[in-house]
Amino acid sequence: MAKNSIILKACLLLCLTGGGLHAQEPKLIEVTDEIRCDANATVFIGNIIRRVTVRTTQENKVRLVTTVAYEGNCRYNNEEWLDKLELKVGGNTADVYVKCGNMQPMDNRPFQSSPLPFSRPSARPHRLPDLPQRRTLNNLTPNGTVVFDSDGHWLYKKGNIRRDIVVYVPFGSRLDIDSRYAEIILDSNIREVNADIASGGLTMRDAGKLILNSSYGSIYAGNIGQAEVALNHGWFHAKDMSSLDITSKVSTVELGAIGHVKINSNDDQYELEAAGVISGGKNFGSLRVHTLRNILDLTGVNADIKVHNIEPGVSLVKIDGQYADLRLPVDNLKDYTVRFEGTGSNLYTPFSTPHATDSFNVTVGTGKKNSFRLKCSNCTLDMK
Repeated sequence: MAKNSIILKACLLLCLTGGGLHAQEPKLIEVTDEIRCDANATVFIGNIIRRVTVRTTQENKVRLVTTVAYEGNCRYNNEEWLDKLELKVGGNTADVYVKCGNMQPMDNRPFQSSPLPFSRPSARPHRLPDLPQRRTLNNLTPNGTVVFDSDGHWLYKKGNIRRDIVVYVPFGSRLDIDSRYAEIILDSNIREVNADIASGGLTMRDAGKLILNSSYGSIYAGNIGQAEVALNHGWFHAKDMSSLDITSKVSTVELGAIGHVKINSNDDQYELEAAGVISGGKNFGSLRVHTLRNILDLTGVNADIKVHNIEPGVSLVKIDGQYADLRLPVDNLKDYTVRFEGTGSNLYTPFSTPHATDSFNVTVGTGKKNSFRLKCSNCTLDMK
């Protein structure tokens, strides 16, 4: 009995002095850095590991705000904590640099992440791929649960504390982001965003223009004006867009209503609520469009292309491919022509087609409103 009591007391002592229970709650101190800038300045954000939230302000300055948890009598001032946390705001009135984490200068951007190991998915991602987990320990985790002592040394991690790094930028500014293994949140509408995301996430509201390069990332976006996207093994979701030029590989893309989309897709899953013009190449994977309004012009192989509703205003549907599964219903159309070429295909149409032939031309009604130009060998074509 006495032996068990001694062991219990020893365990309690270790908890009080180690990483378990603590005799006092940590104190929180706010740490800030800022610089004056132009209203339309370009703000470069270099980030690794940290969770960063960006918000706009009417003030012509860039301001970084975060908190530090510590025990004892703090001996660090604001500047020393910024250095300890590897945070910095610098630059000039036109170009402002925000450093979050271990970022180093590079040729074409103000900061570059140090290489770190990460696990790449071995197969095609699901609707929302999991963010990769970093293998090496780091004292400054995205959740900000580290508690320091009065000398700035790491004591332990506390689960109910999260360090949020918030960057305030002018309302009319342009963002240039380089982020690794972390989550970026754009909590306000932004005029223009140029983002390079690797093994992390980007959640943003509306933007006039988006240039995105994402590898093993998950991207959530609001309404976008113009967008140029390069996506590799990732997930991209956006609401309505005016125009999109996208190159993707082994990814999932979900879009609302879009005016014009040009795709270069290899083994991806695309889903569009509505589209005016769709053009480009689609190899493997699938493309599903709920409503087509103007033009569909695609080339490729082994793709599953299905349109739920073809509006009467569609002038051209042109597909050049092979080994494809095509669903192009014409039940809403009264005046259209179909020109088909292809060997070894299975055809399902509401009109009669010649037997034992690899090509045919059919005119329904006047044939002047809608034109289908289909060249597809070893395909399945369903127009019912």
